Amino acid sequence: MVAVGLGELIAYGNKEIIISALMILAVWCIAWTVADGSKVTLRRIMAGTIFVFAGYILMQGKILHFAQTEQKFKESGKSELNGVILDVRQSENGYIYTAHINEEKYRVLLYSDEEMEVYPGYEFETVADYMEYTGQRNQGNFNDREYYRSENIWARFKCRSFEITGDRHFTVRRKMYEIRTHINDILYRLYSDRHASVYSAMLLGNKSDMDEDVKELYKTAGIYHLVCISGTHMALIGMVVYGFLRRRHKYMFSGVCGIVAVIIYGVFTGMGVSVVRSVIMLSVRMAGDIIGRTYDMISSLSLAAVIMMAVNPMVILNSGFIMSFGAVASIGMVLPEVKRFYSVGKGIKKAFVCSVVIQLCTLPAVSFFYYQVSVYGVFINIVLVPCMAYVLSSGFLSIAAYGMVPAAGRFAAGTGSMCLGIYDKICESVSALPASEYVTGRPEVWKIALYYCIMIVLLAAYRRFKNKDREFWEEFWYIRYGKIIMSITAVVTACVIIFAGGDSGLTVRYIDVGQGDSIYVQTDGAAYLIDGGSSDIKNVGTYRILPVLKANGLNRLDYIIVTHSDNDHINGLENILNERIGSRTFVKNLVMPDIRDKDEAYIKLVNTAESNGINVMYIKSGDKWITGGCTFECIYPAAGDNAPDKNDMSVVMKLTSDNMAMLFTGDLGEKGEDKLKGKIGKCNVLKVGHHGSKGSSGDEFLNELQPDIAVISAGINNSYGHPHRETLERLERTGSKIYSTAKMGQITVTGKPEGMKVDYYIK
Repeated sequence: MVAVGLGELIAYGNKEIIISALMILAVWCIAWTVADGSKVTLRRIMAGTIFVFAGYILMQGKILHFAQTEQKFKESGKSELNGVILDVRQSENGYIYTAHINEEKYRVLLYSDEEMEVYPGYEFETVADYMEYTGQRNQGNFNDREYYRSENIWARFKCRSFEITGDRHFTVRRKMYEIRTHINDILYRLYSDRHASVYSAMLLGNKSDMDEDVKELYKTAGIYHLVCISGTHMALIGMVVYGFLRRRHKYMFSGVCGIVAVIIYGVFTGMGVSVVRSVIMLSVRMAGDIIGRTYDMISSLSLAAVIMMAVNPMVILNSGFIMSFGAVASIGMVLPEVKRFYSVGKGIKKAFVCSVVIQLCTLPAVSFFYYQVSVYGVFINIVLVPCMAYVLSSGFLSIAAYGMVPAAGRFAAGTGSMCLGIYDKICESVSALPASEYVTGRPEVWKIALYYCIMIVLLAAYRRFKNKDREFWEEFWYIRYGKIIMSITAVVTACVIIFAGGDSGLTVRYIDVGQGDSIYVQTDGAAYLIDGGSSDIKNVGTYRILPVLKANGLNRLDYIIVTHSDNDHINGLENILNERIGSRTFVKNLVMPDIRDKDEAYIKLVNTAESNGINVMYIKSGDKWITGGCTFECIYPAAGDNAPDKNDMSVVMKLTSDNMAMLFTGDLGEKGEDKLKGKIGKCNVLKVGHHGSKGSSGDEFLNELQPDIAVISAGINNSYGHPHRETLERLERTGSKIYSTAKMGQITVTGKPEGMKVDYYIK
């Protein structure tokens, strides 16, 4: 498993990941050699080399095939496709079909606005436009290209026309879809909408329909993994079938029926990454009983990983794959060593140790993919995880009972509702505690590698000294609790390495929000967000801006500064103002322009802030404050100013630090610029007004500023034609180096005593 994964990572080509993986592998080999004397023999080296080479070939082939397919569709733009529908999902804007394309033999996603009676197994023809992947355009943002490749989705299309041509295929799959839809309807009859959505996710894998409030509540408490289909579900289904049949039948018949049961349930729930892993491992366990062989969890886990990586090498980049395999590996490899070393028995102590081990082993992955962790999750899981079997059993029982006697189903559903109600109460209580969540930021890969190296050395120490008695430890450490102190020291050191550090000095990030503006300013003393909106990216606050802030480890945003109330500057701020980290608001202050005419959007934003207990401030020309060696000064407008065009009332902010000056202009046009003559002086960095419109950044204005760097925030192929050619020519005449988020993604300007540095996300 390790060798195949290493080969695939080498083929993937990220040098930092490759070096980190090799470092972890080297430390593992050395530590285990010291721990129990096992040596890395020539035979093992040769076998490992073969598997590394196999992984490399598999990944290289997949990457090349994906790239060729993407280039082909990108060049054609529009395609005539035909194939078979595999799955149907409803979204906010229509329907999403997972389909198998006949000619190329691969899976694609089809987006359609039409409401039609379409089921898995239907044959279709469509004329569709290719939807290009955006990739990762900002630090911490979702990488759609990488994600869909890891899910073995080759391309996405927006249907212009869609026609059903037959229904001859996949009768079993279609029946499963109909049954799943019927069961989903039953759940909403038996339970409240809130609890029905949770059971739909737990039993059917419909996480997209889950109530958003419950989803956030479970994430805050650190139990969101409980709603994912995983080993608990597979074991409940498979082992119930297997155990029941074993009472009357032989191993062969019982095992085959159990394997078939888990495979059917896996297909029924969509065969997600963790489901596939569980199906393979549970099938191996029952197959071992059939042939009379003992079951080894790690061997079974390795087999599942190799099979999945061979079928789709890109799955190794999937967060679900990493989290699922990491959790099971921690139970199979780490937990036994810890239990032996500390002589852990049964009961609450065992549950606590198990929870701690899983949390520590998956902590870097959680931080890397989600940027925040639940502080009390390790304790909550001790209580709630053992109850999952009862919650799931209640759900299955209520559905089965309702199919026979509806009244019996409603009666059985009472237990499930009570359990989920208790879950809600516990999670709400935990969320109300201080510091229930902590934003870790996205740790660098080398720090993650160092974290695991420390943990490997600690585990090797457990293995090395497991046969030593208590007197040895008392003599060796001269204190009674030497074991615990050794463990705490190693864990704290590893956590400090992975989470400590971060940017110092002045860092300004121009976030790529499409056609809009959002700028994150970080100083040694405070964190600011200037605007946050987009006219072409939906939920821009949730999916573009917040991930950037949290990926940088920001636990509290000190100020949101609004330049003006145009939608493309503020429509993402409501999500950010409503964001909470545990029991407190994420935002501390909202700063609004002190103008005379306040429109509906302006008032709504102020009301949202006040309803969340966020302090609202008003800014005017002449206001100034200093934080972290940086001076913020409002240049324009004056208190009570007004103008026919809202853009010409944009707040203009000047930031100075260490002989460097930056100017933020919102959507200021030439009329507003005329009022600033002689008030600004030279600026090293200019955020170009109004996304590079030809009606802004006039010659006189630029001649006064003489910016070395001009940053333009605009959407890719936006309908406004921003930035305009005239504006670019004026900037070029002043000698400015132009950076555009449309071409480069997030643009980062770092100001340090030794000089200014500019970096951008898309190379």
